[in-house]
Amino acid sequence: MFITTKLARARMGGDSVAPSLQQSLDRLQMDYVDLYLVHSPFGYKNRGNGSLLPRDQTGRLEYEHYDAVKTWREMEKLVDAGKVKSIGVSNFNSVQLDYVCRNARIIPVTNQVEVHAYLPQYALNEFCRSRGITLTAYAPLGAPRRADVYQRENDPVLLEEEIVLKIAKKYGKTPAQILLRDIVQRGIAVLPKSSTPSRIKENIEIFDFELAQEDVVALAELNKRKRRFYDMLWMAEGHPDYPFTVAY
Repeated sequence: MFITTKLARARMGGDSVAPSLQQSLDRLQMDYVDLYLVHSPFGYKNRGNGSLLPRDQTGRLEYEHYDAVKTWREMEKLVDAGKVKSIGVSNFNSVQLDYVCRNARIIPVTNQVEVHAYLPQYALNEFCRSRGITLTAYAPLGAPRRADVYQRENDPVLLEEEIVLKIAKKYGKTPAQILLRDIVQRGIAVLPKSSTPSRIKENIEIFDFELAQEDVVALAELNKRKRRFYDMLWMAEGHPDYPFTVAY
């Protein structure tokens, strides 16, 4: 078992980081976790009432700017205390990640971001590699069961793309296995989400074959469709730390 949890967006203030982890440890009934991530570069106000999505009287989310370096220094203290084995971030762009790295004593081990054939994150992956940071992919199958707030009319369906189906038939694998193998071959950690035991087993069975270069190139063509499913606009539009306004 490798246990990961995240620092909530409303707990990024310096005096809230350690207590927030302790709450998670208490719920998990553990003394430490293997990986602790800063959930995102943008934060919310901490109202002290336990709310993770604080809203004002009009129903708008209450944004807060937190200095990522100050938050990170509190994360480093958790490693020193033996409460976490490793620390990382999620949804950080290259500028935000560079700011943390330039001021860090412990470099983030990973940046967990959306990665799939429509959003391969080539530039961000190279940036992270240059600093010894592993990219971790969420939504690697194109988030087919994403919440309604992220649904858009005429969204493409990655698992039904003709080239994916063609390559799956060639290797005698499922479309999901092809997409996961493609990401793994790029040296990216991958997090497929499933609650179905048979699919969880299937998602693991991607290490008995390797995609030929011609198939990797063919899958890369899907990048032309340029689709980010989790744009997070509903939770951070207009936030000063919204991460998706730069190229990568």
